[in-house]
Amino acid sequence: VGDAADCVLDECIKTCPTCAGDACSKEGQTCVDPNTSDKSTSDWVCTCPPPSHGSAIANTASCILDECKETCATCAGTTCSDANQECRDTNQDSKSLSNWECICPPPANTTAVAMVADCSFDECTLHGDTCTNVGQTCEDPGPLTLDDWLCKCIAPSVGSKVAEVADCVLDE
Repeated sequence: VGDAADCVLDECIKTCPTCAGDACSKEGQTCVDPNTSDKSTSDWVCTCPPPSHGSAIANTASCILDECKETCATCAGTTCSDANQECRDTNQDSKSLSNWECICPPPANTTAVAMVADCSFDECTLHGDTCTNVGQTCEDPGPLTLDDWLCKCIAPSVGSKVAEVADCVLDE
């Protein structure tokens, strides 16, 4: 003459042979059963640990970790941005770590994996003809600075000009 028993079924406990068991924990994920009624099955949820993101119902989750945007031991943090470079995480699977890249701005466009890229660029490779076509030499004094290339006169003439043909004067 009593009420029917309320049966509880937590599909996340390891001792339940027909449940999630430790499927989530084996992947380093957290298991939560939002409805522990014995009538509610296959509703357990695996959730990825921070700083990764992702969850799945009745299955292990695909965990995403963008090492350019999150904070973690292998993450880029501000490494790239502090060097005025772009950061790109080429594989955001949470198990694929230290694969982020720093990318130099144009015209260098060089990259480096898990470190600041060497963005040196000899502008004379791009603008050298401007100088050599008029018998002058090209020099790039700062390969990390843009628009500082020079056309220089050849001896015995003297003179130089930044980013254009120099006015040469004969040095006597």
